[in-house]
Amino acid sequence: MKITVNSVFLVVTVFLLIFSTPAMSKTDDFRPFILKAIAEIRATRQLGGYDINRAFTQDLDYGNKSSVIKATRELIKVPGPNPTMCVAAVAEIIIEALNIYASERNDYSFMDHLPVSSWTGGNRKTIRANLFMYKGTDSLGTAYALETLGLGKQKKFSELKPGDFINLNRTNKTGHAVVFLGYIKPATRNDDKPYSSDVIGFKYFSAQGKGRSDAGFGDRNAYFSGYCPQPRGKNDDCNIIKALQNQTLLNAGEMFSPKAWTVEVALKKMENQISSSFKQNGLTRGRGLEDATRHKLEAELVPDESKYDDGSNF
Repeated sequence: MKITVNSVFLVVTVFLLIFSTPAMSKTDDFRPFILKAIAEIRATRQLGGYDINRAFTQDLDYGNKSSVIKATRELIKVPGPNPTMCVAAVAEIIIEALNIYASERNDYSFMDHLPVSSWTGGNRKTIRANLFMYKGTDSLGTAYALETLGLGKQKKFSELKPGDFINLNRTNKTGHAVVFLGYIKPATRNDDKPYSSDVIGFKYFSAQGKGRSDAGFGDRNAYFSGYCPQPRGKNDDCNIIKALQNQTLLNAGEMFSPKAWTVEVALKKMENQISSSFKQNGLTRGRGLEDATRHKLEAELVPDESKYDDGSNF
C-alpha cells in the first residue's frame, strides 16, 4: 500500500475526531441552562420579598420530581412567591437550571451525585453547607463551593461569562451572592462586550431589596468603589470592592455541566485532607483515624449568619 501525505492527514484527522469527542462532551457549557432558569424565575417569581431567615420562593421539584426541596415559609402561605435571600436565590437558580437540563437532555443521572439530601443537609460533603457558607466549610462563596465539590471551578473576574457566579464584598463590610450577567463599561454603562481594563462594574441577578416594594428576585447593576453613577439609580449597587485577583473578596467562577462533574474525586480529596490533618496531630492509624475522619466529614454544621448580611436594602 502506498502511503501518501493525504492518507496520513486523513488518518490523523479521524483519530482526533474520535478521541476529541468525549472531551468536547465533558466541557459542555452549563451557562445556557443557568440563563434559562433566570428567565423563568424573572417571569414568574419576582416581588416575593426578602428575608434573611428564609430560603426559596416556593417548594422546588428536583430532577425526576420524586422528591421536593421545601421552601422555608410561614405556617400560612400567602399567594405568590415566598421571601428568600441571596444565597438561597443562587441555589434556587442552580436547582431550576438542573431541572431544565434534565428535561431537555433526558438525563437525570446528576441526582446520583447531587441528591436532594445534599441540598437539605448541613455537613461538609453537602452543597447546602458549602453554598450557604456554614461554619467549618471555609467557603468563600458559590464558585468556591462548586470547585470544592467537583461541580465547577473558580476563575478570574476577567474570564467570566453570563451565567457564571460571583460573591461580592462592599466597602461597608456587607456582601452578596449573585449570578453574573455581563460587564459594565463607562461608555454606555450597559455593555455586554468581553472584559477590558475600562470595566467599572457588572450586571447581576439575585434576590435583594429588604424593605423595598420590589424586594425579592431581580436585576441590579454593581459598580466598583468610585464609579457609582450620580444620581444613583434605584437598581444601582455601589461600592463593590475591586479585588480582581482576590477570591476572598470577589469569589468568581462557573458551574460545569453534570457530564463534567467529578464529585467522587472531590469528596475523596476532602477526606484525604481531613485525614492528613489528623495525622499531623498524632492520630496516625487504624479505626480511630477512620472514625475521626468520618465524623468530621459527616458532622452537622451550623450557618454563619454574619455571611448573610448582604446590605439588601439597595
